[in-house]
Amino acid sequence: MKKIHLKTSKKLTAFLMAVIMTLSGFAGLAPQAEAYMWPCGNTASMSIKTYPLDENTRSIPAYQTSSLSGARVGTVYGTDLVTITAASGNAVKVRFETARGTKEGWIDAAYLSKGGLNTGYSLAMKAGAKVTVYRYETGSATIGSISKNDVVYLVYAGADHSNGRVQFIYPISGSNQWKMGWCSFGDVGGSNFRAVGGGRTINDGIYRIKVSGSHSLDGQGPDNNTHVWQNLDVPQQKVRITHLGNGIYQLAFLSNGYLLDQQYASMDPSTLIAHPDNGGDNQKWYIADLGGGRFGIFNKKSGLSLDVYCYRTTTNAADILAYWYNGQAVTLEKLDGGNIKTSGGSAQAEPPASSVSSRQQSMANAALSMLGSTDYNGYCQKFVKIVGCKAGLPNASASDALTACSKWRVSTSMNDIPVGAAVYLRSKNTSSAGYKYGHVGVYVGDGYVVHAQATVKKQTLSSMLSSYNYLGWGWQAGVDLR
Repeated sequence: MKKIHLKTSKKLTAFLMAVIMTLSGFAGLAPQAEAYMWPCGNTASMSIKTYPLDENTRSIPAYQTSSLSGARVGTVYGTDLVTITAASGNAVKVRFETARGTKEGWIDAAYLSKGGLNTGYSLAMKAGAKVTVYRYETGSATIGSISKNDVVYLVYAGADHSNGRVQFIYPISGSNQWKMGWCSFGDVGGSNFRAVGGGRTINDGIYRIKVSGSHSLDGQGPDNNTHVWQNLDVPQQKVRITHLGNGIYQLAFLSNGYLLDQQYASMDPSTLIAHPDNGGDNQKWYIADLGGGRFGIFNKKSGLSLDVYCYRTTTNAADILAYWYNGQAVTLEKLDGGNIKTSGGSAQAEPPASSVSSRQQSMANAALSMLGSTDYNGYCQKFVKIVGCKAGLPNASASDALTACSKWRVSTSMNDIPVGAAVYLRSKNTSSAGYKYGHVGVYVGDGYVVHAQATVKKQTLSSMLSSYNYLGWGWQAGVDLR
């Protein structure tokens, strides 16, 4: 058993999942917030009760339209309890009381929240105990409480995790209505909150996960423990991050293809290691956008966060743990170009599928239909040829995978491999048949390859890279299926 280092300081038990793009200031209260789209789903029919950010605000203009210009319908004050009933762009429609009765009008969302809720950036968490909810970021006035087992959605978190508060939306018991308010870090930490879901936040690609400006997550420690190490241009500090659907990510080190894994599949704090793919939820992660270029990485099985032991973020060999979230965050450096962040989308739904032709899907389906077959042990290229024939391709032959690669390879890139393409590999063991003849399988999407060994199996490409070097992808028989 490895020794597991755990934090004992009370302030380090604070758990929070802030999942919002942080607003950059309030000068002039220019439009900055995203629409409040979760948890109501339909932005034209919402019911979220809350108070403005500053109880001392004397005049919040309410307009007839979401453009926040033209005719005004009234004024909201900082002490008013309002109900968000709709959202559009930077504006929210609120119902509020006046001396002449109830009115509705549109106000800037920045008056109500420091973070704009976009479902693509939301992380859901489940409460393990009752928690008091406050009206404002400071002060003792309350608005209600979270009950045990409530699933809530984070809106914004300040930087002071010792004394500060977090803003979130939580359900009103027994109704399809919600409230938004503030809770202290200490209260959340004492309630054993765990991440239970999230949306797609970043694009697939190769990343450096930086725990400080000078040090990164390194996947090549003793016994495959992960640790902190100074930034180097080495494969063990480069991680291929792949979205598997429903806000779930897989993180594979380029050095050996091993996945970031919470050791022992524990529900309690434990060491993070690099381990071959086993399909477990302890190897799957939610990535929360914490705003300001900061991200949190939360284990799907335990709901705990990637954490550096005792804040030693600039200490070589410091342990990386899964631990209760206490304010630590990472930054992501994309090493293969393009944007880090996605454009959001529903936190509960699959992301839009990429364009896959019917011929590509036929190739993938034919490969999947042969799972478990023992007929192609040692004949991986023959397996791919038979799959192609089932999908209507010409009966074109190649003597082995390396020959097929030399004839039909299209690209050596691992980015955006098309569904139905042949993936060419070569064994890292130079004395094996797999080195002499290569290896090949069919890419079926979501990072998976179907290939023939003793049996036909479905395996992630990232896990295959622990035994093989990647040569590229191409089309069986040279027929582009797109």
